[in-house]
Amino acid sequence: MNYRIRSMDFLRAVAILLVILAHTSLSYGRFPSLVPLQFGGTGVDLFFVLSGWLLGCQLFKELNKHNTINIKRFWVRRWMRTLPAY
Repeated sequence: MNYRIRSMDFLRAVAILLVILAHTSLSYGRFPSLVPLQFGGTGVDLFFVLSGWLLGCQLFKELNKHNTINIKRFWVRRWMRTLPAY
């Protein structure tokens, strides 16, 4: 069962926009008018929290299904998911 949680996609988009805005505002220097746009660290934190939640849900789903967590299988699945991006 593959489903998406739209609110998670929205939060992921907010995190990405915060990082992009921070990098854009920093590329123009540290002008006082651009200080409100420098929430890049918050965007990174949000992205890591969302990633941790997603990975935790996958681990709990495997634990409920098999009554154990196969770490090797988990890491192989993660690598197969991220390797094509490289």
